[in-house]
Amino acid sequence: MIKRISLTGLLVGVLLLSALASVALCYRYVRTLSVAQRIQIQAQRLQAQTVLVSRNRTIAQAMASDAVEYSKRSPAMAALLLRHGPLLEQLGLKPRSTSPAQTRPNPR
Repeated sequence: MIKRISLTGLLVGVLLLSALASVALCYRYVRTLSVAQRIQIQAQRLQAQTVLVSRNRTIAQAMASDAVEYSKRSPAMAALLLRHGPLLEQLGLKPRSTSPAQTRPNPR
């Protein structure tokens, strides 16, 4: 009879440990899911910001391209664009120089 009680007690103890382990694993799984959802939401926000940045860059490139085209007809605009040369170069454009002396190569 004592062996039966100790075997029963042992099995109850194993069952209790198994149940506690299951609860702990369930809790960890739920926490992992909530972290994954937060990361997914943050990734969606970043993707939306990337789309906005890309759109704004395209708009800026189009405006800068139009400004460079207009500077071919207007020397005042060309002088203005020369001040913003590094910005135009970042957009893949080069401002037109205002005087022909600047476009000549150095004679050697």
